[in-house]
Amino acid sequence: MYSALNVKDRVVLDVGALLGETAPYFIGKGARLVYAYEPVTLFYEYLVRNVELNGVSNVVRAVNAGLWFEDGEFCLDVNKPGHGLWIEGYECSKPGLYRVKVLNIAREFGRVYDEVGNFVVKFNCEGCEYSILTLPCDIISHADEYVMEVHGAPSPIKDKLSRCGFDMNVVSSGTYSIIHFRKALK
Repeated sequence: MYSALNVKDRVVLDVGALLGETAPYFIGKGARLVYAYEPVTLFYEYLVRNVELNGVSNVVRAVNAGLWFEDGEFCLDVNKPGHGLWIEGYECSKPGLYRVKVLNIAREFGRVYDEVGNFVVKFNCEGCEYSILTLPCDIISHADEYVMEVHGAPSPIKDKLSRCGFDMNVVSSGTYSIIHFRKALK
């Protein structure tokens, strides 16, 4: 699913790192550094442990947060992929509900770009991929490539990245689509 993403000698933003299976995969494929974002604390703990067990702690920066339109907290239902509820006045007390922290995607992309320059992005985050719609093209272009699992209609994301100068390849489609975007050659 992620083999289309060229990670050789690159920095990868692994958005939706889950249990940490993709961060070591990207390092094994030649990535020089991975920022692994996972907002569910239980999954984040497994991510950190898997990174340690795979001996890649020195090149993986685990972040216990997701990326979203703005900073905040969510009540996330892990039993319903693609769904999250703002917790405003809502307690995460039912089984399968987790309080998660989210970071502003524009600011986080800018921060990483300032630290390391251009990067590539893997989105598998149950709907957070739509936060890219809020970004101007100059911030979207901090990444040279994206591979994303798109829940729902992919058209808005396809249109936005196309307007920002990215070519697209649909890797698979069905209940959700896996789409690879790459900056168009000039």
